[in-house]
Amino acid sequence: MKKTVTLVSAFHFDVFCKMNDWSDIKCGGSPTLGYDFYVDGEKSKNKEKFEKIIKNLLKKYDRHYESINVRKIKEFREDHLWTAENIEKEIKSTDPND
Repeated sequence: MKKTVTLVSAFHFDVFCKMNDWSDIKCGGSPTLGYDFYVDGEKSKNKEKFEKIIKNLLKKYDRHYESINVRKIKEFREDHLWTAENIEKEIKSTDPND
C-alpha cells in the first residue's frame, strides 16, 4: 500500500535566540540555539502574520530573541506544517536558552 504525500509551498522561519555553548559546538552541537518552524506558504500574508506571532510568543514566554530569517520553500510536506497553536506549545514548553 502506497502513502500519498501532498507537497505545498512553505515559509521556513529560522528563529535565532542565542549562541550555543562552545563545548556543545565542539561535540557536534549546533552553533546557534533557537527554533525552526514551517508554515503555509500559499498565502503571502502568512509571512508577516507568523513573524509577528512568533515575536509576540517569544516575548510572552520571556525567550531571548536575536533575529528571524525567513525563506520560501517550493515543496514541503503539508502534514509537517506548523499552526499558530503548535508554535505556541513549542515555545512555551521548550527554552532554547537553557
